[in-house]
Amino acid sequence: MLIAQNYSIFGKIDDMPDGEVLLGYYYGDKQFVKDTVDSHHGFFILNLKKNLRVECISFYYLTNNIFN
Repeated sequence: MLIAQNYSIFGKIDDMPDGEVLLGYYYGDKQFVKDTVDSHHGFFILNLKKNLRVECISFYYLTNNIFN
């Protein structure tokens, strides 16, 4: 389980076009978006100052209005 304050999550998604990356999670059978950030050449950095208490997080980006 991840519990944190004032932290950064960074990474690179190969072959991703410039655009938004969404930090998401599941709660029960529902999917939620916690935060978004712009990516450049597939690189992104999320700087969060809120508590994030989840067991599993996911990253998504949109292509043709579909989450990948």
